[in-house]
Amino acid sequence: MLKNLKVILLLITLILINTGCSAIMAASGEKEVETHLIKPGDSKEFVITRIGKNPINIINLEDGKEIHIFKLKSNDEPAPARAAGYVVLDIFTLCLAEVVTTPIELVKGNTYYLKANYEKGKLINFQISDKIFKI
Repeated sequence: MLKNLKVILLLITLILINTGCSAIMAASGEKEVETHLIKPGDSKEFVITRIGKNPINIINLEDGKEIHIFKLKSNDEPAPARAAGYVVLDIFTLCLAEVVTTPIELVKGNTYYLKANYEKGKLINFQISDKIFKI
């Protein structure tokens, strides 16, 4: 009887520890940046605020110009309903569903890069690419 209780407690502990990797990823997606709201003449601070994160690279050029590179994601919005579904699957399959749901979440979303060119703190132009910019 005591041995069965230990096995049950071990299973419950494993479920609680392992549950949620895909659920956490689904719930913590990244909201897509509305790049159509960014326009030449916008201040550097406005662009950073609109994007919602700091650039991954800042290049200060000799002529006073500045370049910011941002790493962004699309098609990766937070999905609480999908996260709840993953938790239910984890409970009913003793976390075996993670073998399928985690890879699904890992390939979700597309990474892209935005390069913003500034002069005197104002946006001159920006480019979007699926490959990182070489400067």
